[in-house]
Amino acid sequence: MFVPSNSFAPLPSLREHCPVSRYHQDPMNVYAHLFTTGMSYVGVLGLALAYLMPSSAPTTTANTASTKKDQQAMKVGPLCAAVTWASVRYTVPDDDVAFALVAVAYAMGAYTHQLQLTKMQGVGLVVGGMLGQEAAHFFAKEATYFGAYVGEAADAGGASAWVGAAGTLALHNVWLLPFEVRAAVNALTTALVPTAAA
Repeated sequence: MFVPSNSFAPLPSLREHCPVSRYHQDPMNVYAHLFTTGMSYVGVLGLALAYLMPSSAPTTTANTASTKKDQQAMKVGPLCAAVTWASVRYTVPDDDVAFALVAVAYAMGAYTHQLQLTKMQGVGLVVGGMLGQEAAHFFAKEATYFGAYVGEAADAGGASAWVGAAGTLALHNVWLLPFEVRAAVNALTTALVPTAAA
């Protein structure tokens, strides 16, 4: 995978991982987030594919359907490569997550292509994933990262605080999958590796 020179410094993901992980301590919440975040990403990829390949007039010929599917298949690889490259280059805190994220992104791209989602189904998956994440936090009795930085902006007041919160929201959406993969790797490691005797 091509990674450009460090002329553009990566985002400080290691520093930012600490506040994100503080809101994802319960393993049930972590595993639920893997599923719900995956749902949302499949929805976003489905929407991207639906807009890259807008549906033409309905036809019943097998050749037209096959040609459309072939054209979409040619776009799935580059789309997933771009998403993965951006995530790995600018947000992933370590090599374990970087390699896992590449595999996850390509698997989601292939799965999304097989689903052939409509735009409404894509929107439904995105909304369902978001609601599922809120439910996971509720049942795990853990606060949300979103609630933390929005609360800080409300306490600080002023336009600059809200601009900062909007920027964190944008980055939060980019960070979500890599940091959920990191939290899952941590949770699995804790569960599978015996605790050293003190």
